[in-house]
Amino acid sequence: MNTPRTIDHGPARDLQPFLPVRYINSGSTGISFIMETFLQTYGYWDILIGTFLEGETILVLGGLAAHMGYMDLSGVILSAFTGSLCGDQLFSSWGAATARSC
Repeated sequence: MNTPRTIDHGPARDLQPFLPVRYINSGSTGISFIMETFLQTYGYWDILIGTFLEGETILVLGGLAAHMGYMDLSGVILSAFTGSLCGDQLFSSWGAATARSC
């Protein structure tokens, strides 16, 4: 099984998890560095929220990220399953509650 890639940021610093811009300002730039940092910071939550709202496109992108080694495949599968299950249940019950009788 592939292990997710890690980014070596040098010595440990006090980094806040919701401010990935601090990684970018630390000297390394480039779109690949930005995407790696974003995926490692928010990847599984993005898969969960994306499959909750949209579905298949986000799942394909999560599979691609797992294939490239940025994320773990089992984490992608679990996040996608949870997001799509919750989204389907919510939208189904919402539709049933607001349905008009013919």
